[in-house]
Amino acid sequence: AGRGCGQFRRVLFRSGRILALLLVAAYTWSFDISLLAGVVTILALCLLGPWLFLRAQQFRLRNTSHRGLRFDFDANTATGYRALLPLLVIWFSSVLGSVVLVEQFLLLGVLGAGTVLLFPWMHHRLKQFQHSHARYGDLGSSFLPVTGRFYAVYLKALLVLLLAVGVATAAGIGAIAGAGALAAAADGEVDWVAEAAGMSMAGLIMLAYLAVWAYFQPGVLA
Repeated sequence: AGRGCGQFRRVLFRSGRILALLLVAAYTWSFDISLLAGVVTILALCLLGPWLFLRAQQFRLRNTSHRGLRFDFDANTATGYRALLPLLVIWFSSVLGSVVLVEQFLLLGVLGAGTVLLFPWMHHRLKQFQHSHARYGDLGSSFLPVTGRFYAVYLKALLVLLLAVGVATAAGIGAIAGAGALAAAADGEVDWVAEAAGMSMAGLIMLAYLAVWAYFQPGVLA
């Protein structure tokens, strides 16, 4: 019976992943088809997203064990929707606003800025839902509210990333300018120097992103 239940959960999980992929694909291209198709896709994501996330957490933890004891995720469907549906509504309101309010720059800016400012709070609420309902055997887990920490981590990561991108951009521009000066002095072309500088700048920005992500990930329990 246990093996049968496990197989059923795996089939359900695979079906959920296929459904999630279909919804993501529909979301990617729906607004290219029509506004109505985009709105319908967003509604489907809001209605099914919390359920899919809940089932994914249950499958992942219930199929993980340590020293003979299995993990679990004890949130029910109603709890999942109360925790996650507001986050989806906030996120997709900015997406829908970017399509509907194309010429309303002020409203669009306010909506976008509000979403950006709320994003650390949304991330915190998601992690609170995840970690508050995890179980190990008979032991439950808890999550102390640390919203301020999330905002601090986001702010520090953003500042470090902007600084790194600024340094990489300045270095790349300097190298390109130097290549131009060499070309003028030699009365020739050294395009390969400019190309190498551009590639180096892109590489430095990527390294900066990876370094910031290494700091950011453990800081917000990702």
